[in-house]
Amino acid sequence: FQADRAARVEAADRMAEAADRWLASLGGEQLTKAALPFGDSERRQWFYTPTYQAGLPLAEMDQWQQALAHRVVWTGLSRNA
Repeated sequence: FQADRAARVEAADRMAEAADRWLASLGGEQLTKAALPFGDSERRQWFYTPTYQAGLPLAEMDQWQQALAHRVVWTGLSRNA
């Protein structure tokens, strides 16, 4: 159990670090779009079909910011053994 917990903590730390780097790369309007307030109702809107979503689209990021955003997602994926 302790090893599983340590692995989860390590994964959470990697994800937080990646998210911090991505957020730090964003400028004014981008940051406003990307960092919705915690209580914003848009945080509860989840769809699997194409629809309007609040937030910062990849198309509005430069290549470096896109790479950092992909890194955030990658840190949450499991690894093959």
